[in-house]
Amino acid sequence: MQVAIQLNHLAKGQTKFNFLPKNFIANVLTKAEQKDFYSLRGSLFLPEANEQKRKLLGFFYSSVQSLVTTEKLTELKLFCETIYNRDFLWNFRDISLHNPKIKSGLIYRTATMTLIQNETF
Repeated sequence: MQVAIQLNHLAKGQTKFNFLPKNFIANVLTKAEQKDFYSLRGSLFLPEANEQKRKLLGFFYSSVQSLVTTEKLTELKLFCETIYNRDFLWNFRDISLHNPKIKSGLIYRTATMTLIQNETF
């Protein structure tokens, strides 16, 4: 988030205090951008996590759009999307939704689901 803010600050021609942009929200962002910026808040509610990460990526992309070439932006987006997809958060309350080998309705609290992957249940 901090790096995205710094890049956005630079993209808007602001160069002073870039390590910690002063009054970034009030003086640098437009009213419309402020609303979008406030929606970047973090969430501990797992079903919202991926949506919040997507919003942060959108803010990051718009921040660097004028700072890099089109080719670099495409390369950067590919890299970020690969990480986003790799780190996509899943809520495995009922893992049988994603693995038909596991009995439905059971909640498994373990970090080692691989230990029971070949069980018949």
